[in-house]
Order: sequence, then structure tokens, then C-alpha cells
Amino acid sequence: MPPLAGGQSVIYAIDIPAGRDRLEVTTYGGRGTLAMYANYEVEPMSAANIASSVRPGTNQVVNINAPAEGRYYIKVTATADSAGVLVRARIF
Repeated sequence: MPPLAGGQSVIYAIDIPAGRDRLEVTTYGGRGTLAMYANYEVEPMSAANIASSVRPGTNQVVNINAPAEGRYYIKVTATADSAGVLVRARIF
């Protein structure tokens, strides 16, 4: 993930095939403070999402059980300057 100044965001798109059990997105490592939001087929916002993780630090986890087939968007927003953070998405 690129370095982000506080208030900046990056959006990722993940296409989910039919018949999957779970989508798991994790951020970890680096420094700073992040929030992560997920939504189905539209940009996630802090007030409009289907899943979110807003713990202190960079370690965030979003799980979506029985995801529908289609595109999911993941928005990672820096609530404080962040750098060196890794993002991992897994489909089960």
C-alpha cells in the first residue's frame, strides 16, 4: 500500500466468483493508524458500508461471510500518517 497522509485513502477492487464462503481482507505492519471499509459494488464510506475495522494502529481485519458474486470495494483510510503497511485479500 502506498504511504498515506492523514485523511488520504486508497481503494481496492476485488472480484468474487460464485460459490465462495468468505472474503477476508487484512492490513498489517508499517506505522500509522488506519480505518478499513468494505462495500458491495459501490465505494464504501465510513457511514455506508457492509463491514469495517477501525481499531487503533495498522492491524485491521474485515471478513465478509458468504459473499455474493461480484465486485467488492475496500477503502483504506489513514486517520494518521501511515507508511509501510501491507494489504492481503483472501477468498475462501
